[in-house]
Amino acid sequence: MTIIDESLLGHTRNYIFSSNCALEPKNDEQKVCYQFIDHLLSHDSFYYAWEELKKLHTYINDKLPASHQAEHIIPYHYHLISLSLKNNDLKSDHWSSPPIEEAIPGDLFIYIDPLYNPDPSQRKAKQPSGTHIAVIDAILKDKDKDKDKDKDKAIQSLRLIDASQRLKGRSKTPFNFEDNDFINSKASGIAYSYLHLEFLSKEYVFGFENNELCQCRFPGQKGTHRYCSLLRLNRGKI
Repeated sequence: MTIIDESLLGHTRNYIFSSNCALEPKNDEQKVCYQFIDHLLSHDSFYYAWEELKKLHTYINDKLPASHQAEHIIPYHYHLISLSLKNNDLKSDHWSSPPIEEAIPGDLFIYIDPLYNPDPSQRKAKQPSGTHIAVIDAILKDKDKDKDKDKDKAIQSLRLIDASQRLKGRSKTPFNFEDNDFINSKASGIAYSYLHLEFLSKEYVFGFENNELCQCRFPGQKGTHRYCSLLRLNRGKI
């Protein structure tokens, strides 16, 4: 039996409250999504979970071609760890990989562009990777109604806390689903983001089944297809 550890969400909220005066990102942990997560998890409170996650990363990293490896746990590697846990290819006392439809506040949320090339040398200079990782702060909307087809369509809207240089649809303060003011708030660095998901299908890719394809849309941007996954921190088996 496992118990969900809610302390990561509290730690993340404390961090953004202490940093919400920063108008511009000052260092990598404030503008690079995965380095922000590294910084959060390297806190003493998460020592055992972080050490275990680094071991899982080493296992995944060593099985990849050299061009797909990285010193840091990049979103692609987080995604592979999540899928490996989901398919029981990896075991963990501190981490689990629930379905994206079962997301809760405090989960790590990861997405990957279906056309993502893990070899950075194959991407153009300054070309976005199409990957991201964030902490889910709140579930704002779930199970909307498809009025055209008169049937339920699996939809979810998330408020994230993340690091990004993106400006649109981000705010330094929390917002509600009905609040449109944040859309005009230009906030780079550590901030709240709003992401709308529409669940599309489960596919086989990256050598794994159950890659969950979603239509993802940030406010002010066009929707894009992304493979989405979760990592959930647990207190350990009891």
